[in-house]
Amino acid sequence: MAPRAAKKKIPFTMVRRSIWGSARFRSLPGSDAKLLYFYFLTCPHQTGTGCFVHNEAYALADLNKAGLNWTPDYYVNRKAEVEASGLVLSDHDTGEILIDRWWGGAGPNNQKWFDGARVQCGAIESPTLRQAAQESLQSAWAAFLESKGLTPALAQNAASGLANGSGGVSSREEAKIRLQALRGGSAK
Repeated sequence: MAPRAAKKKIPFTMVRRSIWGSARFRSLPGSDAKLLYFYFLTCPHQTGTGCFVHNEAYALADLNKAGLNWTPDYYVNRKAEVEASGLVLSDHDTGEILIDRWWGGAGPNNQKWFDGARVQCGAIESPTLRQAAQESLQSAWAAFLESKGLTPALAQNAASGLANGSGGVSSREEAKIRLQALRGGSAK
């Protein structure tokens, strides 16, 4: 009997229903620019940080495989429209694209996730995009901590841990946060 193939882990991207009410999304000049934004949001090259290395040839191949038959010029023009909307940030030197507000409303909800995301954000090559991703992650983490009843000062201290690499909380505070989060209670 042949060995069974391992199941492939299927990654996903959360697409918020609020996108339909977004002024930036609605400002895109046409349905193809909107489609390209959804491609950037959900493409197979996307990562857990919302930032990926963008290769125009791969993007065109993916889009044309879906039957769009876009030319390179058409693609470049739609990409410029999406960039102008502010929905994505890009660094033409590193070839990276970052989905703006990636962590909004769906950020890390535990220390391990936050630590892993912090490492991934630190690996973004573009200094500008790395900073934007780290600031978005920091804001989402602080919001999560505050939702657990932590004081704003402690939440800010935890969020500022991005700068010093410590996570921002002492071992004792972290243990209290983890225990309370497991119980679903407040760490006040």
